[in-house]
Amino acid sequence: MSVMTPEKSILAYFNHFIVSNFSYLLDEIDGYLYYFGGTAGVITITGIAAAATYYLKSRPIPEKPLVPLDNQAPILEVSGTIYKINILMVPIFGQHNRPAKSVIRATIVKLHTTFSLVDDAVPQRRISH
Repeated sequence: MSVMTPEKSILAYFNHFIVSNFSYLLDEIDGYLYYFGGTAGVITITGIAAAATYYLKSRPIPEKPLVPLDNQAPILEVSGTIYKINILMVPIFGQHNRPAKSVIRATIVKLHTTFSLVDDAVPQRRISH
């Protein structure tokens, strides 16, 4: 005959507690399955939760923007020659990445003639036969 030690009695108590609570939990879950559409509904919800977890863990890391988002198109208050405009663009584009003087000249001409810098498509006339 084995002697009941305090360690064995604690383990027996925990074993009884876990088994009784597990059976109670299964009875409760069975009662709640109706709200989720039965077993198929629970499997669907579990699949959605697993897919959402996988997406959140594996989504790509956002890249650093190439330009500051609060200063994407700085407005230059410029009056003067194309040379002055070209000098003012150094802090924005860098010393060797500035637009050419011809591009600046064409942009100014376009702004003065069309009052816009939007590249609109040139309308094409249809040839009637």
